[in-house]
Amino acid sequence: MTVTVDEQPLDGIVQGTDGNDLIDVNYTGDPHGDMIDNGDAILPGEDPDDDIVLGFEGDDTILSGLGNDDVYAGSGDDSVEGGVGDDLIYGDSDFDPTAGPEPITVSINISNAAFENEVFAYTIDPDTGEITNVVTLTPNAHDNIGDSFEYTTTPGATIGVGIVSPQGTFYSSGYGDNVDLNPDGLVHTTGVSENPDGSISIGFEDLNGLGDADFDDVVVTIDLTNSGVTFDNAHYEYSSPVPGEVIDTGANGNDTLNGGDGDDTIHGEGGDDLIDGGADDDVITGGDGSDTVLGGDGNDLIDTSGSEPASDYGFEPYVPQDTDMENDRDSVDGGAGNDTISTGDDRDTITGGTGEDSIDGGLDDDIIDGGADNDSIIGGHGADDIDGGTGNDTIWGGLGSGTDDLNIIDASDPRPDNGLDTIHGGEGHDVIYGQDDDDILYGDAGNDTIDGGIDEDSIYGGEGDDSLLGGQGDDLIDGGAGNDRMFGGDDRDTFVNVNAGDYVDGNEGGDDYDTLDLSGSAPENGSLHVTYDPNNAENGVVEFFDENGISTGTMEFFNIENVIPCFTPGTLIATPKGERRVEELQVGDRVITRDNGIQEIRWTGAKPISWQEMQGANHLKPILITAGSLGNGLPERDMMVSPNHRILVANDRTALYFDEREVLAAAKHLVNNKGIFQVEPRGTTYLHFMFDNHEVVLSDGAWTESFQPGDHSLKGIGNAQRNELFELFPELETREGLEGFSAARRTLKKHEAELLK
Repeated sequence: MTVTVDEQPLDGIVQGTDGNDLIDVNYTGDPHGDMIDNGDAILPGEDPDDDIVLGFEGDDTILSGLGNDDVYAGSGDDSVEGGVGDDLIYGDSDFDPTAGPEPITVSINISNAAFENEVFAYTIDPDTGEITNVVTLTPNAHDNIGDSFEYTTTPGATIGVGIVSPQGTFYSSGYGDNVDLNPDGLVHTTGVSENPDGSISIGFEDLNGLGDADFDDVVVTIDLTNSGVTFDNAHYEYSSPVPGEVIDTGANGNDTLNGGDGDDTIHGEGGDDLIDGGADDDVITGGDGSDTVLGGDGNDLIDTSGSEPASDYGFEPYVPQDTDMENDRDSVDGGAGNDTISTGDDRDTITGGTGEDSIDGGLDDDIIDGGADNDSIIGGHGADDIDGGTGNDTIWGGLGSGTDDLNIIDASDPRPDNGLDTIHGGEGHDVIYGQDDDDILYGDAGNDTIDGGIDEDSIYGGEGDDSLLGGQGDDLIDGGAGNDRMFGGDDRDTFVNVNAGDYVDGNEGGDDYDTLDLSGSAPENGSLHVTYDPNNAENGVVEFFDENGISTGTMEFFNIENVIPCFTPGTLIATPKGERRVEELQVGDRVITRDNGIQEIRWTGAKPISWQEMQGANHLKPILITAGSLGNGLPERDMMVSPNHRILVANDRTALYFDEREVLAAAKHLVNNKGIFQVEPRGTTYLHFMFDNHEVVLSDGAWTESFQPGDHSLKGIGNAQRNELFELFPELETREGLEGFSAARRTLKKHEAELLK
């Protein structure tokens, strides 16, 4: 029966106009009388309330209601509510129902056959069940064993394979169908199986006699792997939408699209769209434009990458730079469920929500929050800001796993600024890969594993027992709380905030000069002590003591060229009232001297030296004199002094070599890399105090010099302090005055000091 309205039959499509339409269950503007949820779907494969809606031009509002609807909003700023059902929504496209689908071809292979068996393929009409399009593949299958034949039909059809044997014609129709073929009335069976490669095998058993898998059997295989065909236990069916063609209007409407309940497919296309997938497992593509996408509940697949993504970090002429850095800034919230999210270029904001999400930020500087549960996050190309959230997350700051060949060290990288990522693992046991460029990586809570990759990274383990690797480049590695294992990798790495229970290995490789900075690592009001391996000064053990001198634990270090001890409370100077920190001494304070008893300080000065100033300037780098390294347990604690600061040496060898019981030697000339080292801290301050004469004072229990003005020392203290000295000691402005401020002891030259090592 044919239903007609005003002499025009229903065509199964609800059409809007070129105006601003409201298309819902009350809409009656379709020229053929089709309506939303009117039970009037007539096209093949459509259930009664499965609507096909065409909005055309204008700013339309479409509510497709029940059923698995297909909505093509057309051009304009449209608003679409898919409602209940598995809907397909296009924000800007039209649909041409008259355009026929392209034919689909499958491959049919004969793998076994008896003599005189003709093999044919056919199509079953989905409405009437009538067999059509019968094509003979071979009149004698035995002659074509191993050959393949192509069979062409239309999408949406059902295909079958049959044979004509000497006893009759057989049509395959599914698993375990019994067919009376032979004149003897015996019942025979066809067998159907699905193969691991995606093909279907059909066996026609015993067509000429009794038995199983005998010579007379025929076996054919249908290759379904690239055809779009599915198997439904009855026949072999193509899966396709309603015949017709999606028309790209070229419009860039700012659409509002809501899938509602059901497994929806939503295409935002051009324009700045607002898309809400609603409940269930949706597939959402944002298309071009700065889209806002809400996945809602369910395991959603969201892609907002657009048609022609381009990087903000171009490198002409090889990589063109994005000409518009703000036309594809998407905001995506996956919501609940295990979502897969990909965005394209420009600065996107991505939130995974709850569930085990997979996120790829794509190009440019993205902001990514994995949310709850165990997420997999790829920052992609650009300087990304990533927070894994709660759960055991795996995070790549760069292009992801297996892309190491694309990472280029800064020395050769044409754009060393296109991967400056900041990553927080959040709560949970996270795995973080910084990959290319200078990254800042935080493990936060949990037992984290962090690999900085290449270039100069800053790595902070945070709470938990972490495993930290700097990789290539001059990295800063901060273990934080917990028993951490830290590895520098290549080049000049610095380890800070280490504690009892930690393990540090600077590794060897590259421009290797690793530093263990113990500043601030001692327990509160406590202390620490470094014991070096007597066979390798780059290895050792740090022991930590509380305020009562009780050991609280140790840590080991290996392959460390430079150890900076903790100098809190600083070098202690002996005074009549006991030892005082050198930084606390002021003019007028009295100090015990070796030669002249108690003397008053006439002048104090300070010279701060930054880490940058020390680079390439060894004459500015301090000397570390570890406890006991001068002999007789002196100094009593680790002490750091300027390279030219002179130490009193008094022993039998000085008398033997120099006819002097006591001599002065510059700290830099005593460096032996066993207990006395030149170090490179992140910065230091050289403190000076001066008397009326050059004196020898007790510093951390060892005798060292006070400040002696001279050409070299006066150049290093700065104009203001030098002018202050000249005001106190005007004679120092003259050569005679400087020469008259004689040293308290003979000063050894470098080659002379070598004899004392």
